[in-house]
Amino acid sequence: MTSRYEELVSRNWAFVPDVTQELMRKARILLAGCGLGCNIARDLAAMGFGKFIAIDNDAVEVSNLNRQAYPGQYIGRKKAEATADIIFNINPEAEVEIINMYIEDLDQIRPLVEKSDFVLNTVDYHTPVFLTLTDYAQSLGKTVFFPTNIGFGAIVMIFDQNSISMSSYLGVEKETKCDLSLFLKRIARDYLPDNLVPLYKQILSGAGGWPSIPQVMPGANLVSALVSTIIVKILSGQEIRVAPDFYTLDTWERSANYGSRD
Repeated sequence: MTSRYEELVSRNWAFVPDVTQELMRKARILLAGCGLGCNIARDLAAMGFGKFIAIDNDAVEVSNLNRQAYPGQYIGRKKAEATADIIFNINPEAEVEIINMYIEDLDQIRPLVEKSDFVLNTVDYHTPVFLTLTDYAQSLGKTVFFPTNIGFGAIVMIFDQNSISMSSYLGVEKETKCDLSLFLKRIARDYLPDNLVPLYKQILSGAGGWPSIPQVMPGANLVSALVSTIIVKILSGQEIRVAPDFYTLDTWERSANYGSRD
């Protein structure tokens, strides 16, 4: 008799060998932040990943729904709990450790990093742990993803034992309080298409009185697709590009019309 899990992953067969699927089922994913992490967890669960640690103390807000995978009924619930629900709705056999906590210090999560295979770093940029989490995970031989969505595009940087450190990439000392604009300005300089650079310079300078960094769902979903694909490639034994290199996709730049009715 076919199990629910076997039925869930039955359409993966042409692209995911059985040995890779088993590795996916056993790999433990640490979601250090469950905003964008929610989208990634949803896609990983749908492909058959079975072990997660979800850490966040924020509650779902209406403004999150334009880019995060939460249904409206989750408004007001803790994001870590809501993310776990989304995972369980896809795969009831999954293991999810739920931690309602703001990550402000590396010592809070050292044991969680140590028992994880992959770390998704989406903690607040303004805390030193944004840097130290990545550096510590690298020192243990873990693979750390820094995903960010910009407009209709996605950028993913990967830090592991073969890459530079995040602090080296930013040119700052460890334990530094990293400012959001510092990171985004570096990303804008290195990765954004030329036509988007003026817009982002305007956003980051505060011109126009914008209250927050603009984000939309297509970019968030592209981030999730990139991260999910890269993790499967790693488990399949394929080579990947690591920092200071990067992965990027942009539907706004790459969209096109294919023919007409004429």
